[in-house]
Parts: sequence; structure tokens; C-alpha cells
Amino acid sequence: MKKERENISELIYKAYRAYFDVTLGDQDKPGAPHVACLTCEFGLRKFYHGKQGRLALGVPMVLAS
Repeated sequence: MKKERENISELIYKAYRAYFDVTLGDQDKPGAPHVACLTCEFGLRKFYHGKQGRLALGVPMVLAS
């Protein structure tokens, strides 16, 4: 559902790398994921700011736009 998606911001990009030790690659290509679910984004933001130790979900939902 579109209302449960958010564009991947620079902060989410950095938080994803910090949490999973993996870079979201190919962001300049149209087939790369450019949208994440709000639950994952919220969890990554909290983790990045030190307010949460781990995500509620084991695998982030990064969606094709």
C-alpha cells in the first residue's frame, strides 16, 4: 500500500548500512529499491539515533518503486 511506504532518505541509507553492514547499491538506476516500508524506516531511524537496539523485523522491507 502506497501510504505505508516512504522514499529512502539519506538518513535511512546510512542507518541501513550501519545496521546491516550492507550498502544499498545502484540507487542511480531505476530498478534499484527507492522505497521502504514505514515500519522498517521507523526502526532504522530509532536504531541510528541509539533509541533501539535492533529492528522488530529480521529483514527490512525495501520495495521497488
